[in-house]
Amino acid sequence: MHKIDALFFILLLLSSCTTVLKIGYGIKKPKPRSTNYIRRKIVKYGLIDFPQYSIDENILYNLIVKSNSIWNGTSVNKVYVFNKDGFLMIPNNSINCTSEVANSILSYQDFSVVDSIQFKDLFCDSIPSFYDRTKFFSMPKEKHLFVLTWASYTGKLNKKLTRNWAETINTIAASDSIVGIYVNLDMQKKNKKTAHNKR
Repeated sequence: MHKIDALFFILLLLSSCTTVLKIGYGIKKPKPRSTNYIRRKIVKYGLIDFPQYSIDENILYNLIVKSNSIWNGTSVNKVYVFNKDGFLMIPNNSINCTSEVANSILSYQDFSVVDSIQFKDLFCDSIPSFYDRTKFFSMPKEKHLFVLTWASYTGKLNKKLTRNWAETINTIAASDSIVGIYVNLDMQKKNKKTAHNKR
């Protein structure tokens, strides 16, 4: 856990534009959070446009390792785009700063397909719903998929960036057949054992 948190924080500091954004947007060191705490942040930052999903420690580590060289935002607040066959799509021109992502999203149909990376390669075979961990995400058929990743410890970046990107994706959804989801990257606190279980 601590190794992953440290890696995330380092990547966050080294990401494009992050050093400047960190000063004014309340970015904190990652640490496990309760479900209720994350729920409050979802409401606070207005991340309610799309279904919310969460990940476990193994998926988080996999995502960090495999997405380190892939475009989109800071190392936490990102937008991943997948085509109708589930393959990753990236812009043809490099994105130098998170502020350019929204404009780039509008041209998603011109993105290049990375035929070596699919959704399952980054997020593994399945990710559970944030609100009901017995339900899992399944890739949409014949639709492009937009995945917005976020975490409570990136503070106001969730409203400044992720919320803004979600609005752009909603604009696309008005005319194109697409699906959007949020994936929360916080590590959730494990439920405490009851006194009965401790005996």
